[in-house]
Amino acid sequence: SCIIVVLTAKGKMGSSLFDLGHGYFWTTLTYNISITIAFTALVYFYTGLKDFMEGKQPLAKFLSIKAVIFMSYWQGIVIAILGAIGVLPRFDYWTESEAPAGLQDLLICVEMLFIAFAHKFCFGSEEYGVGEIDQPDEGGVVHAGGRFVPPSH
Repeated sequence: SCIIVVLTAKGKMGSSLFDLGHGYFWTTLTYNISITIAFTALVYFYTGLKDFMEGKQPLAKFLSIKAVIFMSYWQGIVIAILGAIGVLPRFDYWTESEAPAGLQDLLICVEMLFIAFAHKFCFGSEEYGVGEIDQPDEGGVVHAGGRFVPPSH
């Protein structure tokens, strides 16, 4: 992010994915590599812990979080390529160079409505409620925070 701010301030960022002399291509490449590594690590994390998280909708949670980052990132790349090869339609309110970024911003705003509903479903408050769980075998109570309180005699 800091590099993008500096490149933009110096007029060296550019906006074409095919312009190797400006920063847009290189920052996009760096993002691509880092997002791919992070996504791969999360797949390994999910694979290792899916049995432990059974009953907590781990796949739905994983996909709803990754949809925000991973899908919007690839959508931006596709829109940038379509803009670079000149197949995006003309818009009255955006210049040709602003169209890819404007279209990406507009689509993300619309998609976040659906992502918000997905998050409401996947991360419902019922799972995180404060309450007590009876422990009949030991006679005490385990509070939601995990603290065991033995029975008072």
